[in-house]
Amino acid sequence: MPRGNFGHIVNRRSGIGDADFLRRGKESAAQDAKVPDKTGRTEVAVAGYMQLTDGAGYIAGSTNIGCVACGPGQVVLIDAGSDAATAKKAVRILRDQDREPVAVISTHSHADHIGGNAWLSGAGVPVYASPAEAPFIENPLLEPLYLTGGASPWPGLRHKFLLAQPSSVSGILRPGARFRDLDIIDLGGHSLGQVGVLGEGVLFAADSFFGTDVLARHVIPYNTDIPAYLASLTRVRECPARATVPGHGPALDYPSAVLDRNRDTVLRQVDLVRTLLRAEPLPVSSLLKRLLARLGITVASDASYLLYRTSVLAYVSYLCHLGEAVVFIADNEPVFGLSG
Repeated sequence: MPRGNFGHIVNRRSGIGDADFLRRGKESAAQDAKVPDKTGRTEVAVAGYMQLTDGAGYIAGSTNIGCVACGPGQVVLIDAGSDAATAKKAVRILRDQDREPVAVISTHSHADHIGGNAWLSGAGVPVYASPAEAPFIENPLLEPLYLTGGASPWPGLRHKFLLAQPSSVSGILRPGARFRDLDIIDLGGHSLGQVGVLGEGVLFAADSFFGTDVLARHVIPYNTDIPAYLASLTRVRECPARATVPGHGPALDYPSAVLDRNRDTVLRQVDLVRTLLRAEPLPVSSLLKRLLARLGITVASDASYLLYRTSVLAYVSYLCHLGEAVVFIADNEPVFGLSG
């Protein structure tokens, strides 16, 4: 549900191009099937499309792609998947139902959500994003760049899971705005300017929370701003949607239990950081190493390490904002400790 006054949309490019993929005929016929998911919800699956309400559904995948009707035979996409192949498949599925994408709203700039943007944009489908996320979409090197602390990312960080192809952003969607009868909702915390989209009774909640399977697999959910994250969980809980679609995992009729699981997971980890710092002040490298050990996590790659580090720094920052932790320099490095 939008809060406060509606914002505004700044258009930077308009019009839909006459791309070949928008003119091609159907490639396959759709077959309907009833698919019960792990939440007990029964969705109508049409060649990969999961219908939730008359005007909205999603294409399930490692990253879900939301679809909301916005006119006869037209849909707005919510995110674009991890690469061009995923975006192409989504378009084929929609065209099997005589639907064409006329816009894509990027909920945030992480590569697994915007990897298909470049192909869609090149085909004439305009991309829209929030003010904070648009620069990262147009300059995706910024994503691995902030993980390294501003240093040029080494080759091991330049892959499609961290570095998407750049795509131009046609318009800015501020939280509180309406776009083609869709409400743009502030769901920051996972990333600086992440937004959710509410339309046709469905909330596309991006990575404001994770399905239980995803949460169990990653253990430490990636977040950059814990107060914003907690506020976003509340907005999702209070949103008057008939169904809620996370960025990863199945749609939910009643997300409260999963939201509680996400919130409790993060707050337990914050409390574990308190416990570790209560024992002794620690530099971030030592704090991270001890937290990973306590949670039974084995780091598999440099990228994973940097992602975990960001989340742990977000926990410490949260404690600093609460007045519970301080940072100081010792032996030529920043050290975190509890205040008082």
